[in-house]
Amino acid sequence: MLSARIKAIFVLLFATIAIMAVTIKNTPPVSEYMQTGIRLSDLPDKECVAFIASKGAHMPGHYKQSLYFPAATKDYITTFEQNPYKTLRGVYSDTSTNQYVEDVRKIVNDYYGIYHIEYYLDHDPEYPSVGAEQ
Repeated sequence: MLSARIKAIFVLLFATIAIMAVTIKNTPPVSEYMQTGIRLSDLPDKECVAFIASKGAHMPGHYKQSLYFPAATKDYITTFEQNPYKTLRGVYSDTSTNQYVEDVRKIVNDYYGIYHIEYYLDHDPEYPSVGAEQ
């Protein structure tokens, strides 16, 4: 029969392995920024829009015609790089722009590996979150 010391060692070993498995499972993925090293605000304005669109942002209907939309998108990105917790809201009746700005915030935070932030449109069923199946 195994001695008490050997049993204690096996129990501690099992507990250590279980804790490691839980820790590894709950570790967030490595951010895209850590993989690429490219700051989003260093991209040209139009590439910023293309990147945000490629990540599934809900694009406002007027974005292709607007001359200022690429520069505004880059300004949003720069703002959220500096302060990921900042919320920006425009005109309350312009829900598509508000949705877009919040999507940019979420995409920028995900890109830099900033997780566990509450987004104000996540709790509104009228606005699906970025990347949600529609």
